[in-house]
Amino acid sequence: MLTEQDSLLVINESGEAFQKRYSGRMYGFPPNVAVHVPFEVVRIHWGDPRSGVAKTTAVSEDGREKIQIASRADERIRLETMYGVSAEILRRQIESRAQGRDLGVVTLEQMAPKVTVSTVEGTAVDTVVSDPTGQNPVALPVDLSTPDALNARVAQMQQQLDTLMSQAAAATAHPDDADVTPDTPPGGTRG
Repeated sequence: MLTEQDSLLVINESGEAFQKRYSGRMYGFPPNVAVHVPFEVVRIHWGDPRSGVAKTTAVSEDGREKIQIASRADERIRLETMYGVSAEILRRQIESRAQGRDLGVVTLEQMAPKVTVSTVEGTAVDTVVSDPTGQNPVALPVDLSTPDALNARVAQMQQQLDTLMSQAAAATAHPDDADVTPDTPPGGTRG
Protein backbone atom coordinates (compact mmCIF):
# COMPACT_ATOMS: atom_id res chain seq x y z
CA MET A 1 0.00 0.00 0.00
CA LEU A 2 3.01 2.29 -0.51
CA THR A 3 2.30 5.50 -2.48
CA GLU A 4 4.08 8.67 -3.54
CA GLN A 5 2.48 10.50 -0.60
CA ASP A 6 4.14 8.26 2.01
CA SER A 7 6.97 9.30 4.27
CA LEU A 8 9.70 6.70 4.79
CA LEU A 9 12.54 6.23 7.26
CA VAL A 10 16.06 5.81 5.87
CA ILE A 11 18.97 4.67 8.03
CA ASN A 12 22.45 5.20 6.63
CA GLU A 13 24.50 2.03 7.18
CA SER A 14 27.49 3.09 5.06
CA GLY A 15 29.47 4.46 8.01
CA GLU A 16 29.89 7.89 6.38
CA ALA A 17 27.47 10.79 6.24
CA PHE A 18 26.08 11.74 2.84
CA GLN A 19 23.42 14.01 1.33
CA LYS A 20 20.77 13.56 -1.34
CA ARG A 21 18.79 16.31 -3.05
CA TYR A 22 15.09 16.19 -3.90
CA SER A 23 12.74 18.98 -4.96
CA GLY A 24 15.14 21.76 -4.01
CA ARG A 25 15.87 20.38 -0.57
CA MET A 26 19.00 18.67 0.65
CA TYR A 27 18.48 15.66 2.93
CA GLY A 28 21.37 14.76 5.23
CA PHE A 29 21.96 11.13 6.24
CA PRO A 30 24.31 10.81 9.23
CA PRO A 31 25.46 7.24 9.97
CA ASN A 32 23.00 5.07 11.92
CA VAL A 33 20.34 7.78 12.27
CA ALA A 34 16.75 7.37 11.01
CA VAL A 35 15.82 10.22 8.67
CA HIS A 36 12.22 10.85 7.54
CA VAL A 37 12.06 11.46 3.79
CA PRO A 38 9.35 11.62 1.14
CA PHE A 39 8.79 8.41 -0.85
CA GLU A 40 10.30 10.08 -3.93
CA VAL A 41 13.72 10.44 -2.26
CA VAL A 42 13.88 6.66 -1.87
CA ARG A 43 12.46 6.01 -5.36
CA ILE A 44 14.98 8.31 -7.03
CA HIS A 45 18.12 7.30 -5.10
CA TRP A 46 17.54 3.60 -4.26
CA GLY A 47 14.84 2.57 -6.75
CA ASP A 48 11.06 2.22 -6.68
CA PRO A 49 10.23 -0.40 -4.03
CA ARG A 50 6.98 -1.17 -5.88
CA SER A 51 8.77 -2.25 -9.07
CA GLY A 52 8.58 -5.88 -10.09
CA VAL A 53 9.54 -8.13 -12.98
CA ALA A 54 7.49 -6.14 -15.52
CA LYS A 55 6.37 -2.54 -15.93
CA THR A 56 3.15 -2.07 -13.96
CA THR A 57 0.22 0.29 -14.09
CA ALA A 58 -1.44 1.07 -10.79
CA VAL A 59 -4.38 3.29 -10.02
CA SER A 60 -3.92 6.19 -7.61
CA GLU A 61 -5.68 6.00 -4.25
CA ASP A 62 -8.37 8.40 -5.39
CA GLY A 63 -8.89 6.36 -8.59
CA ARG A 64 -8.38 9.39 -10.85
CA GLU A 65 -5.02 8.64 -12.42
CA LYS A 66 -2.91 5.73 -13.56
CA ILE A 67 0.61 5.48 -12.20
CA GLN A 68 3.35 3.88 -14.32
CA ILE A 69 5.83 1.86 -12.26
CA ALA A 70 9.04 0.88 -14.07
CA SER A 71 10.22 -2.71 -14.14
CA ARG A 72 12.99 -3.78 -11.75
CA ALA A 73 15.40 -4.16 -14.69
CA ASP A 74 14.66 -0.64 -15.94
CA GLU A 75 15.12 0.75 -12.42
CA ARG A 76 18.49 -1.03 -12.12
CA ILE A 77 19.67 0.45 -15.42
CA ARG A 78 18.59 3.94 -14.31
CA LEU A 79 20.35 3.58 -10.95
CA GLU A 80 23.52 2.08 -12.47
CA THR A 81 23.71 5.08 -14.79
CA MET A 82 23.05 7.53 -11.96
CA TYR A 83 25.76 5.99 -9.74
CA GLY A 84 28.28 5.62 -12.58
CA VAL A 85 28.60 1.83 -12.40
CA SER A 86 29.53 1.51 -16.11
CA ALA A 87 32.16 4.25 -15.83
CA GLU A 88 33.67 2.57 -12.75
CA ILE A 89 33.77 -0.80 -14.54
CA LEU A 90 35.62 0.81 -17.46
CA ARG A 91 38.03 2.61 -15.11
CA ARG A 92 38.82 -0.65 -13.30
CA GLN A 93 39.35 -2.51 -16.59
CA ILE A 94 41.87 0.12 -17.72
CA GLU A 95 43.67 0.08 -14.35
CA SER A 96 43.64 -3.74 -14.29
CA ARG A 97 45.38 -3.88 -17.65
CA ALA A 98 47.91 -1.24 -16.62
CA GLN A 99 48.70 -2.98 -13.33
CA GLY A 100 48.50 -6.51 -14.70
CA ARG A 101 45.99 -7.64 -12.07
CA ASP A 102 42.24 -7.94 -11.64
CA LEU A 103 40.68 -5.14 -9.58
CA GLY A 104 37.38 -6.97 -9.20
CA VAL A 105 33.78 -6.53 -10.21
CA VAL A 106 31.77 -3.36 -9.62
CA THR A 107 28.07 -3.56 -8.72
CA LEU A 108 25.29 -1.12 -8.03
CA GLU A 109 25.22 -2.37 -4.45
CA GLN A 110 28.84 -1.21 -4.02
CA MET A 111 28.31 2.20 -5.60
CA ALA A 112 25.02 3.28 -3.96
CA PRO A 113 25.12 4.32 -0.29
CA LYS A 114 24.08 1.38 1.91
CA VAL A 115 20.81 2.10 3.70
CA THR A 116 17.84 0.35 5.24
CA VAL A 117 14.39 1.73 4.50
CA SER A 118 11.17 1.28 6.43
CA THR A 119 7.74 2.79 6.71
CA VAL A 120 7.00 5.18 9.57
CA GLU A 121 5.29 2.23 11.26
CA GLY A 122 8.52 0.19 11.07
CA THR A 123 7.72 -2.19 8.19
CA ALA A 124 10.87 -3.00 6.19
CA VAL A 125 10.89 -1.71 2.60
CA ASP A 126 13.09 -3.42 0.02
CA THR A 127 14.41 -1.07 -2.66
CA VAL A 128 15.91 -1.96 -6.03
CA VAL A 129 19.40 -1.64 -4.51
CA SER A 130 18.64 -3.87 -1.51
CA ASP A 131 16.54 -6.40 -3.50
CA PRO A 132 17.87 -6.37 -7.09
CA THR A 133 15.80 -9.33 -8.29
CA GLY A 134 12.51 -7.99 -6.95
CA GLN A 135 11.81 -11.01 -4.78
CA ASN A 136 10.07 -8.82 -2.21
CA PRO A 137 8.35 -5.93 -4.03
CA VAL A 138 6.18 -3.71 -1.88
CA ALA A 139 2.48 -4.19 -2.45
CA LEU A 140 0.77 -1.80 -4.84
CA PRO A 141 -2.02 0.44 -3.60
CA VAL A 142 -5.08 -1.59 -2.64
CA ASP A 143 -8.79 -0.98 -2.97
CA LEU A 144 -9.95 1.47 -0.32
CA SER A 145 -13.64 0.97 -0.88
CA THR A 146 -14.33 -0.59 2.53
CA PRO A 147 -14.71 1.69 5.56
CA ASP A 148 -12.11 -0.26 7.58
CA ALA A 149 -9.48 -0.02 4.84
CA LEU A 150 -10.18 3.67 4.35
CA ASN A 151 -10.01 4.38 8.10
CA ALA A 152 -6.71 2.51 8.38
CA ARG A 153 -5.24 4.50 5.49
CA VAL A 154 -6.46 7.81 6.96
CA ALA A 155 -4.84 6.92 10.30
CA GLN A 156 -1.59 6.04 8.53
CA MET A 157 -1.64 9.31 6.58
CA GLN A 158 -2.32 11.29 9.79
CA GLN A 159 0.73 9.70 11.41
CA GLN A 160 2.82 10.59 8.37
CA LEU A 161 1.44 14.14 8.37
CA ASP A 162 2.37 14.53 12.04
CA THR A 163 5.90 13.34 11.20
CA LEU A 164 6.19 15.75 8.27
CA MET A 165 4.89 18.66 10.38
CA SER A 166 7.56 17.99 13.01
CA GLN A 167 10.18 17.83 10.22
CA ALA A 168 8.95 21.15 8.84
CA ALA A 169 9.15 22.72 12.27
CA ALA A 170 12.70 21.41 12.69
CA ALA A 171 13.69 22.68 9.22
CA THR A 172 12.46 26.20 9.99
CA ALA A 173 14.54 26.14 13.14
CA HIS A 174 17.67 25.74 10.97
CA PRO A 175 18.17 28.89 8.84
CA ASP A 176 21.14 27.21 7.07
CA ASP A 177 18.65 25.28 4.91
CA ALA A 178 17.42 28.54 3.35
CA ASP A 179 20.28 28.64 0.83
CA VAL A 180 19.27 25.37 -0.89
CA THR A 181 18.18 26.10 -4.45
CA PRO A 182 15.72 24.06 -6.51
CA ASP A 183 17.06 21.44 -8.92
CA THR A 184 17.02 22.80 -12.48
CA PRO A 185 17.95 20.70 -15.51
CA PRO A 186 20.91 22.02 -17.57
CA GLY A 187 19.67 24.71 -19.95
CA GLY A 188 16.09 24.28 -18.78
CA THR A 189 13.56 25.56 -16.39
CA ARG A 190 11.88 23.81 -13.57
CA GLY A 191 8.40 22.68 -14.60
